[in-house]
Amino acid sequence: MVLLANEGAGSGTSGERGAGLLRALGADVVAMPLAEAEAAGAAGPERIAVAGGDGSVGPAAAAAAAAGVPLAVIPTGTANDLAHRLGLPEDLDAACRLAARGERVRRLDLGRADGRPFVNAVTAGLSAAAARRARPLKGVLGAGAYIAGAVVAGARARPV
Repeated sequence: MVLLANEGAGSGTSGERGAGLLRALGADVVAMPLAEAEAAGAAGPERIAVAGGDGSVGPAAAAAAAAGVPLAVIPTGTANDLAHRLGLPEDLDAACRLAARGERVRRLDLGRADGRPFVNAVTAGLSAAAARRARPLKGVLGAGAYIAGAVVAGARARPV
């Protein structure tokens, strides 16, 4: 299994800890930063896992699709909307158990917007401006950063 980790997501420790948990569960893991997603298939994995938030899933899904293998999502981001929608466990230990065992498989559509892959959603306008404004606040406010980002974007954003 290749584990693509976005160390900027959530607590920032998901990659190292996730790789350790996966190995403890018997998985043969090659850990790579998310920035190297395009190279993930070269290792010939049976599965690609991603530890990160919603923004991390798209590039990892594209790598899994290119390699023709399943993608395991280990939700370690701020809001983890896709993981919630799919009913994936929020607890890192439980998410790693599911990723290592591959017990639940679901087919999802992989889209691209302006060349960027996505699985969960693509947005434009005010919600995209709100997400941009929220990004630097997530470390301090957690999911509340999206509310603050929406307020600031609503006051300052220009119409599309």
